[in-house]
Amino acid sequence: MAPWIPILMYHRVVPVGRSAVAPANSISATAFDAQMSWLSRRGYCAVTLDELVEMLGGGRSAKKPGRNLMLLTFDDGYEDNFHCAMPILQRYGYVATIFLVASAIGGDNAFDAAYTTERVRMLSAKDIHSMRNVGFRFGSHSWSHPDSLSDLNDGDLRDELVSSKTVLENLLQEPVLHFSYPHTRVSERVEAAVAAAGYVAACSGVGTHFSPYRLDRVETAAPGWLAEVEIGFRKLKYSVASFTRRSPGDALARP
Repeated sequence: MAPWIPILMYHRVVPVGRSAVAPANSISATAFDAQMSWLSRRGYCAVTLDELVEMLGGGRSAKKPGRNLMLLTFDDGYEDNFHCAMPILQRYGYVATIFLVASAIGGDNAFDAAYTTERVRMLSAKDIHSMRNVGFRFGSHSWSHPDSLSDLNDGDLRDELVSSKTVLENLLQEPVLHFSYPHTRVSERVEAAVAAAGYVAACSGVGTHFSPYRLDRVETAAPGWLAEVEIGFRKLKYSVASFTRRSPGDALARP
């Protein structure tokens, strides 16, 4: 059974209340601080995606044994990740992986146009470098954030994956090996394309898969959901699903 650790999924951290931009994808700074405080009090230690992939391959984590492990991720790359989220994370000694929409860097959330008329600033190249210098990691969230990668033809799919990777690698001057599926929509064809584009891991949405190219996450910003309750619930769901997949007659089930 692959080791399960909670991968927490965030999008926006806003100063007060919830944003009009996909409100289910935002969390107030106060609520976010409370979640980080809870994780810190319970001894949670953040690992990187590289460390998690090593663990899935049978390697040993670089973190201390016996500590609770988790991973923090943000999708899209909103500017408030720099102004609101980063100071809170630094207060507790945490860093995160941010998956960037490559075409939106330094611009706004035009990719959200189908969901809102509000325009929100995205991280600039300067913001990204500042965060990278203090330990934050970056991955790709595609070039343009299409509604569904699964609906694209093979050529357009490859362009979304390769163009974003190339732009981010030129910006960061380092390999970009991790991906997050837009709208968390994924299929086996998309997984294969992500692997072929040179990524080594990819994060998806809420579920019970925990393999390198479909690392399901814990949604902690949904209204009324407490982080500690959701983490425990997802761990139980994963354990049950893993047991079911190992049951006789299910040997070919997806890991």
